[in-house]
Amino acid sequence: MIELFKFVWQLIEIYKKIKKQYDKNIIYVNCNKKFLGEDMRTFEKEIGLQNSNVIQLYTLNDKYYKLHLKKMKYIWKRFNKSKKYSKTLYYTGCVSVPLAIYDGYMASNKANIVFLENNKNTNKKYIVKSSKKHIDYDINYEIENSLEDINVVINSSYDISTDKLPKRNSIFLNVRMKNEVISKEYLDFVYEECLKLFDYLDYKNVKNIHLYVAARQSIAFTIGSSIQKHHPNVYCYEYENGNYTWKINIKEGRIQK
Repeated sequence: MIELFKFVWQLIEIYKKIKKQYDKNIIYVNCNKKFLGEDMRTFEKEIGLQNSNVIQLYTLNDKYYKLHLKKMKYIWKRFNKSKKYSKTLYYTGCVSVPLAIYDGYMASNKANIVFLENNKNTNKKYIVKSSKKHIDYDINYEIENSLEDINVVINSSYDISTDKLPKRNSIFLNVRMKNEVISKEYLDFVYEECLKLFDYLDYKNVKNIHLYVAARQSIAFTIGSSIQKHHPNVYCYEYENGNYTWKINIKEGRIQK
């Protein structure tokens, strides 16, 4: 009952903030793993909080990930419904990979999104910017025709162990970064490669994509934004304590065990 009251109260507060002047920037902080207080200090230094509406979503308890997803849906419904919203959306946090991918899928206007990321070497926050460096990878994959289900393993952070994956055909997309700092060019590269892969699987008449991703939040968001409505069903899996514990049906926005 207390959680329900908190949920309703949080929705009211979110609605009040989003209903304010839409000519301001929006800062969306999505966390279900840990509190990230430094995000606000970095944003204040980089863009100034006085001209921003801050939407913070914290659910720091694994038992309430379904409730967390409901809050996310409400936030994106308000974001996407507003015709007045034309400024920048700043996105950051520390959230489960499937939730970050769903954030990306829900974003209707991806061109005006700026990411705040963490440098693991220095443990400092930074705004993802253009590096002016060309990214050139040679990625190839090939599968049989008309597979019903397929594993898609996307790695940008660390190698995913295949021991825990269901025994079905798999495609491995290695987009490992060559340096610590994420750039706009790198995110564009990830988007294009994932879009080509999902288009290819659609062309091959695959029905269900089982997605396993090792990536930071901005990268997972970008992967989600490449999923289109005409693509096969996508199920993205959460890895916790050595096992895949739950998944999101991305296109339906539904958590399943």
